Amino acid sequence: MKKIYTLSLAVAVALTANASQDLKLRTNAVSKTRVEGASATIAKNGLQLQALTQAELHRAQKAQASHSIEGEYTITINDCYFEDSVGEFEEDCTIARTGSTLILSCPYFPVEVHLEYDEASGKITVKNEPLGLFNVGGGQYYIQFEPLVYDWNQGNAIPGTIYTAQFDATTGIITFPSDSGFAWIAYNDSYYEEPYSYVDAFDVIGLVSSAEKGDPNEDWTSLGNATLTDGWVLPAFGIDQNDASNKYKVELQQYKFDSNIYRLVDPYHGDCPAAQYNESSKTGYIQFDVTDPDHVLFLPVEAGFANSELEITKLYCINTIAVFTAITGTSVSETIGLLEANGYNVPYTTFKDGVVTLTSYKDNDQWVSDACFGIQGEQAAGYIWNDQNEKPIDMFAQIVFPTEINSVGDIAVSENNGPVRYYNLQGVEISEPTSGALVIRVQNGKAKKTLIK
Repeated sequence: MKKIYTLSLAVAVALTANASQDLKLRTNAVSKTRVEGASATIAKNGLQLQALTQAELHRAQKAQASHSIEGEYTITINDCYFEDSVGEFEEDCTIARTGSTLILSCPYFPVEVHLEYDEASGKITVKNEPLGLFNVGGGQYYIQFEPLVYDWNQGNAIPGTIYTAQFDATTGIITFPSDSGFAWIAYNDSYYEEPYSYVDAFDVIGLVSSAEKGDPNEDWTSLGNATLTDGWVLPAFGIDQNDASNKYKVELQQYKFDSNIYRLVDPYHGDCPAAQYNESSKTGYIQFDVTDPDHVLFLPVEAGFANSELEITKLYCINTIAVFTAITGTSVSETIGLLEANGYNVPYTTFKDGVVTLTSYKDNDQWVSDACFGIQGEQAAGYIWNDQNEKPIDMFAQIVFPTEINSVGDIAVSENNGPVRYYNLQGVEISEPTSGALVIRVQNGKAKKTLIK
């Protein structure tokens, strides 16, 4: 990897006690490997994005915001720039805050990182920070922390390129731009003008609040394997999702507290025909709500797919109605009323006889599909795939439930059978609720508030 340094006005740094700390150099830097195979480009669908802005999405989610930015996190790192790089992995870290400065500490970092935080917007600015004199590889060098961005066109990592990450208070997730990360660089001079070598450099995929940790399957019941016709990822690589040989099995789960909510588990690893292009090691989900079988809602949940060439670090498999419910902050039925009142011809997703169908059709030789997706910090953005001629690609998708399950009615158990569990209004399970307590009673995947007599 050829080193290109963008240097700003030099700042003199006094010698400090850092000279007593020992750091090692990373050597034999190499370029990142470009993932081949992508045949499509991301485009924003005019219909699905007509009114959407990040500000509107934040307003729609405002009432749900609950996470403070300080606390414990899991950071996903892609150590990929050196011959001894170890690839993608997760590490525990913490974020402390002093005014508008975030202090990010992690055992994998040579030195803690200071970031600039704007609480109003949730934006986190990553920029240069001179750190002073250190013992490095048997000599003494001046170390500077620098934001790192990889430029695929030049084939170079470019330290010193300021960028911003985004904190989502609703989910407790910090999302970084694609191919961005951290670098610590050793300089020969206190003005940080003569770079010597890397102390370390890696991409940062993202940070997730540890408050989100727990058994991911605790509240879900496995129903066996569904058959997926994937219209979200396969079309991007020129893989015909409608060909029978490209339909594949994915585990289907049902939510214990609402029998109308389902999810596919880890759809882009395993038997997925595009698994070879997936750079994410995380387990992801495709989650949907069939409460209204004529207007199925896909929820913006991280799907566990990433690809550098497509500039995706996170993917959210959704549909058109998900985009508009995010915009309006209303229920599915209310959103449908607004769409129809304004003359939108939306290809709604349906659930019938155990089959979820995300329809597509041609309009004036242009594909219109209900399947769309969000990326990075735009969970409900409504992106679609275009071909090399900038025309939309067919994104037809379908989920066929296991053969022994034909409908919601086949899955649900009589409300009067099965074990009963009680929770307080904060979601904490209660073994023996007391008389007069208002609790949540859960039986056979259905929940309702109950006053204990």
